[in-house]
Amino acid sequence: QKRIKGRGYCDVGTSVISEFYTPLVPKGHDFLQTIGSLAQARQDGTATCEAKGDGTD
Repeated sequence: QKRIKGRGYCDVGTSVISEFYTPLVPKGHDFLQTIGSLAQARQDGTATCEAKGDGTD
């Protein structure tokens, strides 16, 4: 099985597996911590989405 950088799968506890692809992440970025923080914020009712970049897709 060939590993593809930037591709992964996650389950936030709902038994629904989601695929994500994001090749431009800094070394050491912890997806699980970020996803956990977003899930907690959503439960608290304070979820926000913030994108940082140069404005291009």
